[in-house]
Amino acid sequence: CSVFVNYSFPTSATNFTVTPATAFTSSGDGGGPFSPSSQVYTLTNSDTIPLFWSVTKTSSWLTVSTLATNLTLGAGQSTNITAFITNSVANSLSPGTYVDTINFSNTATGVSLTRGVSLTVWPEASFTGSPTNGVEPLSVTFSDTSTGNITNRLWNFGDTSTTNVTTNSVSHIYAAGTYTLQLIVSGPGGASTNTQLNYI
Repeated sequence: CSVFVNYSFPTSATNFTVTPATAFTSSGDGGGPFSPSSQVYTLTNSDTIPLFWSVTKTSSWLTVSTLATNLTLGAGQSTNITAFITNSVANSLSPGTYVDTINFSNTATGVSLTRGVSLTVWPEASFTGSPTNGVEPLSVTFSDTSTGNITNRLWNFGDTSTTNVTTNSVSHIYAAGTYTLQLIVSGPGGASTNTQLNYI
């Protein structure tokens, strides 16, 4: 009695592809939403034998999911894997830039293809002013209440006057009228604008 066993070996060390080849880059104000909120990757088995695969990431603000019922792809088959930045962890991140890597792996050979992920959470501009009405000339003190690492503040006082400061407090004197205020804050996480109509 003889027993014959057929073994199939990968035709190359990297016997699968992942498209697109670009990184997933997303951004938005603190608390979300972030845009784009997702990226679809297509994993394709380019070999003549089944592909046993896995997908991993590290950060809790990033989610990956697939509709595949098992982690095996037949010869020439493809499956879609979606990366999401839409969970409560991402929405609670402080302003700044966060990075992670998605690893698509052949679990039989240990070969991996990676795609970078970058999430930029912008500062969130906000301010208060006091007093907001009164008799001219009216001196108003503005305080920046923005969140995030702010390194620069551009105030537009609504009367053709602007000022660019690093401090979080500034004063301005108004003549009679109604004025719209705008604050643009910027820092390592990006920039954010807050506009208040007819604030003064």
